[in-house]
Amino acid sequence: MASRETGWGAAEGTIDLDGLVAALERDPFPVESLKSVLGALRVAHARRTSPTLPDALSSFVAEQLDDAGLLGLADDAPARLRPNARSGQVRLDVQGPGLDGEGVRTLRRVESALNRAVYAKRCLGRRPGTSVSELYLLSDAIERSVTCEAAGIDTGAAGYGGRGEWEVRRAVALGIQSLRLPYRLECRFRLNLEAGVVALSFGTVDPDVVAPREWCEDGGTRRTTRARRELRAARLSCREAMVLAVMALSTSPHLREAWVQAADGDGRRLISWRATRAAVAALDLEGPGERPEDELAALGASVDARDGRLHPVTPRFSMTDPLLCPPWRGDEPETSRHSLAPEVARALGASAMADLAIRGTARREAAADRVCAALDGTCSHAVAAVLEATAHDGDREVRAAGQRVVRSLIDGTLDGGDPGAVRDALLADGDLGRAVADAFSLLASPEGGDPVQVERCARGLEGLLAAEEDAEPYRDGAGHVWRFFNTYAERGLHNRLSGPDGREVRLVPAPYYHAHGALSSLSMRLGRADRALAFALRAVELDPMDVNARLRAARCYELLGDAPMAEATVRELLSLAHDPDSICAAYLRLGGALRQEGELRLADASLRHALAVGGVCAPAAAKALGDLQARGGYEPAPAGTVADELEGAGIPLAPVARVGEVLVDGAKAAVDAGIFPVARDLTALVGVLTKDESLLTVALSMEAGA
Repeated sequence: MASRETGWGAAEGTIDLDGLVAALERDPFPVESLKSVLGALRVAHARRTSPTLPDALSSFVAEQLDDAGLLGLADDAPARLRPNARSGQVRLDVQGPGLDGEGVRTLRRVESALNRAVYAKRCLGRRPGTSVSELYLLSDAIERSVTCEAAGIDTGAAGYGGRGEWEVRRAVALGIQSLRLPYRLECRFRLNLEAGVVALSFGTVDPDVVAPREWCEDGGTRRTTRARRELRAARLSCREAMVLAVMALSTSPHLREAWVQAADGDGRRLISWRATRAAVAALDLEGPGERPEDELAALGASVDARDGRLHPVTPRFSMTDPLLCPPWRGDEPETSRHSLAPEVARALGASAMADLAIRGTARREAAADRVCAALDGTCSHAVAAVLEATAHDGDREVRAAGQRVVRSLIDGTLDGGDPGAVRDALLADGDLGRAVADAFSLLASPEGGDPVQVERCARGLEGLLAAEEDAEPYRDGAGHVWRFFNTYAERGLHNRLSGPDGREVRLVPAPYYHAHGALSSLSMRLGRADRALAFALRAVELDPMDVNARLRAARCYELLGDAPMAEATVRELLSLAHDPDSICAAYLRLGGALRQEGELRLADASLRHALAVGGVCAPAAAKALGDLQARGGYEPAPAGTVADELEGAGIPLAPVARVGEVLVDGAKAAVDAGIFPVARDLTALVGVLTKDESLLTVALSMEAGA
C-alpha cells in the first residue's frame, strides 16, 4: 500500500502523522507498515542533509516507536488500528490469537507511543525551532496534567437538568470516551440516578507499558528505571481517578456521589474512593502537584502509595452493591406482573412487562423452583411435589416436563433427593428438542451429505413435530396468536410494527419453532424445495422478525425457480432487518436473486453493499461479487453511488429509518424504566448498528456482575 511505498513523508524526514494514522486504520497489517515507516525514518536520519531534517516530530516518532519495541513484533501481528474521533486517541486492538503477554504489552507501548506523537503534534504542530527534547517535555507535562481534562470533557450536556437514566448513562459513557490520555483507559461504570450514585472502575496502567524514556532537567532525555515507571503509573492512576469523579458528577445535578476504584491486572483494588461533591469541589484540577496520591488520601480515598507504587487497599464499595444495581432491575419480563407507565408502554408497544417476554420456559422454571423448595429427600415426596407443581398447569410444556420427571423418579433413573438434578430434568428438552439438536448437528457434519441419514433424520423429526401439533396445534385464534422471538429486539419490533391487534401473544416452545427451520434445511438437502418452503413459511409466520427464517424462504423460492418471489421476499425482509449479520446476509441473497433475474448491475450493487455493511457473510459476498465481475457483461455503478443505485430501484437500505427509530425509542424507554434485560439487548444492538462505542459502554453498564 501507499504507506509502505512513501513512508508518509518519513523518507524526507517530515512525517505526515495524520495521513499515516488514516492509512493505518485501513491497513490489515498496521505493524508491518509502522516498521516500514520506522525504517524510512532511520534512513532519513542517517542521511541527514539539512540541520532541519528530519524535523523534531519525525525524530520523536522514530525514537518512540523504537523504544516501544516495535521491531520485536511480527509483521502480521493480529492488530487493527482504530482512532477515537472524540478524544483523538488511537487504539491498536488485538484481533485474534498470536500474541503472548509480552506481545500484548509491546503492542500497548506502540499504541501509547503513537498517542504521545499525536498529542505532541496537535499541541505544537511543526512550530519552527521545536526540539525533540521539548516534545518529551510536552509528553511528560500532558501525563502530569490529565486532571485539566475535566474542564473540557464533552458529555453531550444538552438538556442537563432534565436528564433521565438513559441520558446520564450516555453522558458518562461519552465522557469516558472523550478523555485525552497518553495510555489506554479501560473503564466501566454502574449508575443509579434515583439514588444519586455513579460508580466507575478502571484498570491501572501497567508499568511495563509506561514510556521507557523521559525528559530530564538538563534539557536532554533519559531512560526510565522500573521504579520510575511504577511511580509514574501510580500517579497517573491517581489523577485519572480524580478526572473520572469530576466527569461523572458533571453529567447530572442529581448525582451526589461518584465511587471510583482502580484495579490492577489481577483484580486487586489499588484505589477506592467514595467521592462526594464537596470532595470533588476541593480538588485542585489545574495542578494536583507532584503527589496526587496525598491529595486523594486527604479527601477520603483509600490509597497506599508507599515506595512509589500502589499497594492493594480495602475496597470502600463493590460494583455489585444493591444501591448501584437494585435487584428488581434484573427482573425478566417473563416472570413479572408489573404494568408499564404510559410513555414506556408507547415506546415498547406493550402495556405490561409480560408483553415483552421472549422465553416460553419461564413457567417451567417457576414450577422447578417450587418443586426444589419442597423436596425432603425421599422419592415419594419428590413425585408428589412434581405432580402438585405441574399436573394442572395451563402450559402443556410444564405438564409434559412433569410427566417425564415423574417417570424418571419412579424408574429410579433420577434421584429425588438431588434438587439440582430434579431441576435440570424439569428444564431439559423433551424428545422434540433433542431431535432438533440432532438435526442441526447432522446438517453441520460431513454426514449431512448422506441422503439416507438426512431422510431418516427428517422422518423422525416430522413424526415428533406431528405428535406435538396433535397435542397443541399452536394455531392463531380470534383472541390470541402464537409467536416466537429470538431476542428482545425482535419482540419490540413485532410489538411496534406488526402487533396482533389486541390479541394475546402466546409463545410457542423453542423446539417447536426450530423444528421448522431444521426440517426446511433437511428438505432442501433432499431436493424437496416445495416441502422446504412450507416449513420456512411456517417459521416466518411464527416469527415475522427472524431474518434468517425469511432468508430460508427466499432460498426455497430460488430453488423452485421463482426469482421474482425470492427477490420480493428479500426486499420485504430488508424493511425489517436489524443487525449487521442479517443485513449482510440479506443483501447477499438479494444479489443472488437479482443475478438469476439478469439484473447484473443491481446484483453488483447489492453485493457491494453487503461488503460495506460487513458481518459474517462478508467473505461469501466478496466471493459472489468476484464471480459476478469476472463474468462481466454489465457496467457497475460508479464508486460512491451504490446506495443511490439500490434506492433508485426501490430496494430498502437496511436498517430502514422506522426500524432504527423503534430500536432507539425502545432502548431509551427500557433503560429509564429499569427493564435491564430488554435494555441491554436493545442498547447493544443500536450501538452495533450505529458503530457508537458509547452505547456499547452503556449496555455493559447494565450488567449485574462486578
